[in-house]
Amino acid sequence: MQQLLLELAPPPPPTLENFFAGRNGAALKALREALEDGERFVFLWGPGGSGKTHLLRAFSEAAAAAKREAAAIDDVGRLGEAERVALFDLCNRLRGSKGALAASGSAPPAQLALRADLRSRLASGIVLQLHPLSDADKAAALSAHAAGRGMALDRERKVIPLVYVQEPFMKRTISVPIPSISPLDPPLGLIPPLPPKTVQLNDTARLSFGEALLRGIAYAAQQGDAVTASGQLDITRYGHVLRSRRLVGVRGAGMPFDGLYYVTRVTHEITRGSYRQTFDLARNGLVSTLPRVPA
Repeated sequence: MQQLLLELAPPPPPTLENFFAGRNGAALKALREALEDGERFVFLWGPGGSGKTHLLRAFSEAAAAAKREAAAIDDVGRLGEAERVALFDLCNRLRGSKGALAASGSAPPAQLALRADLRSRLASGIVLQLHPLSDADKAAALSAHAAGRGMALDRERKVIPLVYVQEPFMKRTISVPIPSISPLDPPLGLIPPLPPKTVQLNDTARLSFGEALLRGIAYAAQQGDAVTASGQLDITRYGHVLRSRRLVGVRGAGMPFDGLYYVTRVTHEITRGSYRQTFDLARNGLVSTLPRVPA
């Protein structure tokens, strides 16, 4: 059976609009105002992964769209001596022409190993610290990214069913948690979200141990797919027909969402000269269990 592959369009470029600010709303506001009537020099500092590069690339694109004279310089502490001289001259020129400058570093200008006059120029405007996203913000940012790619991460869907069985000797009722992984439903995601809640299947107490176990496994399988996706295919361009209850590869959604999915639903729309499919996909967690998405 041929393994089909859905190749998604490239993700959108960084913009000020698609930056997930978290605690960094002041930085986003300062960059927008630098292209309007606010302070025109903005320096952002913080650790790697706090959003400096995204914001500077977005600032550069926004300046070009607004036809404003502006420059964006990332990680000034790594510039060579000749580049530092050029940056000093650029600061002076932009100040004189009412242009805007956004720059970044791992520390505020006063703590960088730069020439004193360059540190002074970089610190002459607004200096703001960028904070890494909290765990809650990371989850929200991941959900926002997923939504932008036609996918969803539903942590609340994941539950642990508790089945109740009667111990044959003492006739006591005990609860047994059932995981959502079974030989009939192998995991496609490497990192399933932690189930936020349990569900008590009280009607299993009257069943045999085997029957209660099967009931719990069936329920866990129904509630185990926390990552879902939906989309539409133009079959005349794609060249293949998606079929329900089969696997399909997804590539281009980003590392958390690339990989194999189960096709849970497919509908067909056939008109003269057109054949489209609307589909739903699902799997149990984030990050593919395979090092490479097969085609």
